Amino acid sequence: MAGNFILKSITQSDFLVATRFPNISWSQSTAHKKGDLINPNSPNGPRFKGWAPETRKVLSHALSNKNIGNREELPPHRYLMIKSWNILSNGEQEYIKGAGWVESLEYPESEGLGLKALQHSAKLKWGMKRKDEALIEMLKVGGVSIEVYYQSGLEMY
Repeated sequence: MAGNFILKSITQSDFLVATRFPNISWSQSTAHKKGDLINPNSPNGPRFKGWAPETRKVLSHALSNKNIGNREELPPHRYLMIKSWNILSNGEQEYIKGAGWVESLEYPESEGLGLKALQHSAKLKWGMKRKDEALIEMLKVGGVSIEVYYQSGLEMY
């Protein structure tokens, strides 16, 4: 599963504040966990490597818009999931408008990363470096998932 955006790292305090809202949640499991099957339908198939020098390099390449081929070599990550704008309460909408971590969102367009495409108005806002407005535009068309690789600087497991 690919996210809409990447948030390379989230602080513990930002994580705790965000997930106190009922319509903002943390994925239950870690994606690309070491040893998990890449294709669950192939019991003897290749497995994710977890955090390793080569997966760190793939993440670095993806974040710097270099071609990574495919997502299979990304390191473990989780998702911050936000329900669509019309479902969010006024308090949740105000939180999203002012959350400091929003300015750290990334949307690399590296080949093989496969982030979900930005909706037209979100792409315009992103191009103008209005990350908060781009996020809101995406939320107006549906829920958003944000890939997170580090929590308070520690690798996600």
